[in-house]
Amino acid sequence: MILVDLIKKKQYISLIEKLIKEKARDEEINEAYVAYRKYCYEHDILDELDYAEIMKNKLIIPVNPKLYFGNQEKLAEAANKVRNAFKSEIDEGITEEEARLMLDWVVENTHQATYDGATDNTISSMESYSSFMQSIVAIPFMNIGAPVIIGDTKNFNDGFSSHPFVIVKLPIKTEMGVLFKEYLIDPTYMQFFAYVNASAALFYDTRKEFKGKVGPSAGFYVCKTEEGIRFATELIKNGYIEFNKENARIYGSGFECEMLNINNYSNWEDIIGQPGEHYIDIINSNKGKLSYNPVNVEIDGVPVRFPKEEAKIIKQE
Repeated sequence: MILVDLIKKKQYISLIEKLIKEKARDEEINEAYVAYRKYCYEHDILDELDYAEIMKNKLIIPVNPKLYFGNQEKLAEAANKVRNAFKSEIDEGITEEEARLMLDWVVENTHQATYDGATDNTISSMESYSSFMQSIVAIPFMNIGAPVIIGDTKNFNDGFSSHPFVIVKLPIKTEMGVLFKEYLIDPTYMQFFAYVNASAALFYDTRKEFKGKVGPSAGFYVCKTEEGIRFATELIKNGYIEFNKENARIYGSGFECEMLNINNYSNWEDIIGQPGEHYIDIINSNKGKLSYNPVNVEIDGVPVRFPKEEAKIIKQE
């Protein structure tokens, strides 16, 4: 390392430390860090800053998961209606409100498992528990007969990265009768919007084994469009979102872009421009299995069965 490189590096570090001390906006700190990391990358200098600690638990979009305060009796009634809809001849469905009640419940279970269990309320705990949470989300719906798809984002990017998710089909009452609507459930999606994972600085990894081979997470690409920001805000806040062609496109293309690095970054626009049907086909062609047995009543103390009422199946005249 020549002297001028060392001086320039120290100048960047001093600027970042100054911004932190002055409590500058996260965007400003990140912008300075990207410039510093790029300089290190281009001059073969190792990055010595602990960016993960500097930006710990900070997101590139201002949203946090909501809390669940549901009525257990109404939840049991909704679960019973879904059970009847799929296991009997009764043309019974649930309201949108009842669907949200059920979805909120399984999402809150995953939050409780993360925040009150062996881990604390951090982005890293979400990364560690994603597969565990997939079972907590899926099993309650499986136990009442609702069709569930066990998915993994590795199928969007040829196995470059892996993240489990769930899609559930629920019978929704409408003016036209009962229609089946699918929901994408991903309570830990927030991790891909943490600065430590979604910063452009990830393009400039100075470690020899990763140099020019890696880039930021799905959140970096999702937030490049207004519709992507709206999608991410709803999914992070609720932990679920209606699964349709447009949402399949945004979700799938974001994870496909994780394969990109500084050498092929310009391909991101082509990827996010692919139709939603492309990602729906990938999901339907790569259905997975749970890592936990669906007969469980609870997993590590977390309930995986909806509150139960006696089934009231009424035979049609």
